[in-house]
Amino acid sequence: YGQTGSGKSYTMMGNDEEEGIIPRIIESLFESMKHDTTGETKVWVSYIEIYNERIQDLLSAGSRGSEALQIFEHPKLGVVVPGISECPVESVDE
Repeated sequence: YGQTGSGKSYTMMGNDEEEGIIPRIIESLFESMKHDTTGETKVWVSYIEIYNERIQDLLSAGSRGSEALQIFEHPKLGVVVPGISECPVESVDE
């Protein structure tokens, strides 16, 4: 949350010289998965934008990204966005 130009996108994504929070977390996640000898750990990603209190699914194809989405806090699952796109990923590069 913050006004335009306050550095939100830079903090989250970074730039060519410095990674932001999201790339660092993803790298850390996949690095820790190297120690999973069972191979059962799977990763799915979702990517949303909240702008003017409107939630947009940034991974959806076509007009589906413009559908109205709601955010809920589930007592056990945490933050949930029903209907959001979930894409399986197997590496940092994906």
